[in-house]
Amino acid sequence: GYYGFAPIGHSNNKFTGIFDGDGHTISGLYINRPNESSAGLFGYAAAATLRNIGLIGGSVTGKYDVGALVGNNENSSILNVYSTAAVTGSYDVGGLVGDNRYGTIAGSYSTGTVTGKYAGGLVGYNFNSSITDSYSTAAVIGSYDAGGLVGDNRYGTIAGSYSAGTVTGKYAGGVAGHNYGSITGSYSSGLTSDGYVVGGLVGYNGGSVTNCYSNGTVSGTYDVGGLVGYNTGSVTDSRSISTVSGSDDVGGLVGDN
Repeated sequence: GYYGFAPIGHSNNKFTGIFDGDGHTISGLYINRPNESSAGLFGYAAAATLRNIGLIGGSVTGKYDVGALVGNNENSSILNVYSTAAVTGSYDVGGLVGDNRYGTIAGSYSTGTVTGKYAGGLVGYNFNSSITDSYSTAAVIGSYDAGGLVGDNRYGTIAGSYSAGTVTGKYAGGVAGHNYGSITGSYSSGLTSDGYVVGGLVGYNGGSVTNCYSNGTVSGTYDVGGLVGYNTGSVTDSRSISTVSGSDDVGGLVGDN
């Protein structure tokens, strides 16, 4: 029907089990619920395990907390999962997970397109959660807080991961639009552009960036940096070989420190 697939689990009846795809794939997942939140193959997963599944093609549309695999991921683990779907929402929109709280994601990736506010190629909003050995080549179109991997990394950790897609928006970064957590051993190589506070790796950094690099193309108006657009946190043992252009507060490594 018009609304497509009905997501598994919601706020009043969360999915709490184990889903193991055993390496199988789901093709053409279609969800069209622009006025509903928690949209994805799983609408809301809590203390669950989701692993070994691929989502090929298709489109997922929702309002808040929208992701191809999970709209809301609470204290759940995601392992060896990928998606090539197009994901669209109002905010907290991710290629794989919309809102990731106290969760873990490892060995996973996304390659589709992501459109929304607080939008990330892999995760829209990453709160107190970990992302390791994962990547995204998704094209991210965000009005605010757009990240090649994560839109807003809020007290979360990103390690050994990378992004290679194009990212456009204000407070835009190759890996994270906003970072108040930690990013280590990660890199970006895509195009980051539009608006202000734009960085090859992070748009606004209030956390820590360690042993990271960027080698993409970065452009914006002001607070534009090859690695970080606006930095109030720490940058350690990191570098940038990005091409950078802007009109004010423009730096090869950091735009405004």
